[in-house]
Amino acid sequence: MTPSSKGISLSREAWQRLQSHHLAMLSLLFIVVIALACCLAPLLSSIAPETQAAWFHTQAPFSTRPAVKALNHWQLGEASPIEYQNYQKLLIDVQRRDYEDIRVVKREGLIFKIQLIEGAMPLTSFEINQDSHAVYAILRNGQIGQPLPNMTFQLGMIAPAELFLAHQEVAFLRKYQSKNAVDQYLIKQANGKVVEIKNNDQTLSELKLKGSQVQRIQADTVELLITHYLGTDELGRDLYSRILHGGRISILVGLVATLVSLLIGVSVGALSGYLGGKTDRLIMSSVDILYAIPFMFLVILLLVNFGRNLIMLFFALGAVQWLTMSRIIRTQIMSIKQLPYVDAARLCGANSFQIIFHHLLPNCTGTILIYTTLTVPMVIMEESFLSFIGLNVQFQGRSLDSWGTLIFQGMQALGSNGENAWLLIFPAITMGVMLLSLNILGDGLRDAFDPKLRDKD
Repeated sequence: MTPSSKGISLSREAWQRLQSHHLAMLSLLFIVVIALACCLAPLLSSIAPETQAAWFHTQAPFSTRPAVKALNHWQLGEASPIEYQNYQKLLIDVQRRDYEDIRVVKREGLIFKIQLIEGAMPLTSFEINQDSHAVYAILRNGQIGQPLPNMTFQLGMIAPAELFLAHQEVAFLRKYQSKNAVDQYLIKQANGKVVEIKNNDQTLSELKLKGSQVQRIQADTVELLITHYLGTDELGRDLYSRILHGGRISILVGLVATLVSLLIGVSVGALSGYLGGKTDRLIMSSVDILYAIPFMFLVILLLVNFGRNLIMLFFALGAVQWLTMSRIIRTQIMSIKQLPYVDAARLCGANSFQIIFHHLLPNCTGTILIYTTLTVPMVIMEESFLSFIGLNVQFQGRSLDSWGTLIFQGMQALGSNGENAWLLIFPAITMGVMLLSLNILGDGLRDAFDPKLRDKD
C-alpha cells in the first residue's frame, strides 16, 4: 500500500521522499544557510560594503587595520565620533608626514634612473643609512614594507637585489627625515564628549586625522582593530561584507525574475492546455516565434533603452524565461484535464477559472517547484553575465554589486601572478555552491514528485 492510499497528501509524501535524498537535503541546508547569511548581512558584518579604506589597498584574508574611518575628527567640548563615545581615553599613534619618496628604475640589471617622486627631481646616487634616517621599501599594494639595509647605489651600477621584488623593474622607497616618525595623541572623554586633546605637552582644540595616517588606536588600553576575514579589494573594501550584500542582490534577482516567469508561463501554459484547439495552436505558435529570438540580446536591449533599475531587470529576465514553463504546464494540463475528477467538477458547476486554478494547477505543484529550483540559478547566471558586460543592476543611480560583479572585479584585480586570487576565489565559490545546491535540490524534487518512483514503493 502506498503512503497516499493511507491518507497522506502527495506533498507530504514528496517531502518524506525528499528527506531520504541525503544529497538534496544537504543542498537545501546550504541554500538556507547562504540565504539567511545574506539576509542578515548587516548583523553579520559591521562594515558597510561601500565603505572604502583606500589607503589599505588590496590585502590578504585576515588582514587587520586600525578601526578608523577615512576622515576622523575630534573637537574639544563636542561629541566624539559615535564609534568611540563609550571610551574614556584614546591613545592614537600617527605617522608623521616628514618623508620623501624615491623611484628607482633598472634596465638589463643596471640602475637606469633615480628620482624623487615630488617634482620628478633626478638623482645620480642615493644613500641608505638607517643610523640617521629610516628608509623602507614600498610594496606593490602601496603599504610600507621592511626597512632596507644600509647601502649606496648610483646610476649605471648593478642593481642591488634587495631593492626590487621578483620580476619588477621599478622600486619605490620612502625615506623619513627622522628615526622617530610617529606622533602620539591622547584624547580624554567624558559622557561621550571630548574633554582634552594632547600631543605630548601641547593641548589642542581639535584633531583631524586621515585614516592613512593612523598606525594604531587604543581605547582604554585595548587596541581597536578591524579584521578583514576574506581580505580587501583594491579600494580597501571588505570582501566578506561585499559577498554577503552582493548575495542579497543575486538571490533577489533570481527569485523575483523566476516568480515573474512562473506567473506568465504557468498562466499561458494552463490557458493553452485547457482551452486547446485554435487557441492552443495560436499560443504555441507565438511561443515558437519567441523561441527564435535571441533572448539575451532582447534583455540587453531592454536594459540599455529603458534603464538598469531593479524593476526593469526583473521584468527583462523574467519575461524571457517563461517559454519553457508554458510548454511544460501545457503538457501537464492536457493530460490531467482528461481525468474523471475534472469532469465531475465541471458537472458540479465549476467554471473554467475554478477548474484550472483549483483542480488542475495544484496537481502541477511538483513540476512548478522543480522548474523554480532550476530557473533561479539560470537567472543568477544571466544576471552575472550582464554584470560582466557592464550592465549591472542600479538603484537610485548607484550600482549594486552582485556576485557576478564581484567575480568580474576579482578577475580584473587578479594580478599577473595571481597574487590577488582571493578576490576571485571567494565570490566564485559562494556563487558556485549556491547554484550547485539549487540544481541538486531540483534533482531531488524531481525524484520526490515522480509518480513512477512512488508506484514502486
